[in-house]
Amino acid sequence: MPRKPDGINRVYVRCPACRWYGKRPETALGNCLRCEKPVKPQTEVPKAAYPIERTRRIWDVKNPALYNLIVSNGLRLSEFAELIGVSVRMVERYVYQGSYPKEPVRQRMADLFDCPQEQCFPSENNE
Repeated sequence: MPRKPDGINRVYVRCPACRWYGKRPETALGNCLRCEKPVKPQTEVPKAAYPIERTRRIWDVKNPALYNLIVSNGLRLSEFAELIGVSVRMVERYVYQGSYPKEPVRQRMADLFDCPQEQCFPSENNE
């Protein structure tokens, strides 16, 4: 069995010049034996190099009248959604995005707060 010449390591490398990737001998100087250009071993990029940056979204209240009614009754949006029979996302749309629910849902809101529908959605009459 032939002996490896001194200074040769067998590692997975990619030569930038000849684009060969695999178990290829490289010299101790770090040059490719085929094209004599520098070769660097393939290493994994640590996860810290690509940190996940998540920022919390800040919502603008588009319907302050409804939001104040919910908060003044000591309800959270999830509790309010359960009481009127819609999803939490729908309540978020009503409060933060300014959308209007259908008539049956508006009636349930008015019955829950014991107020007219116009008090929950005052800007609806202006449009």
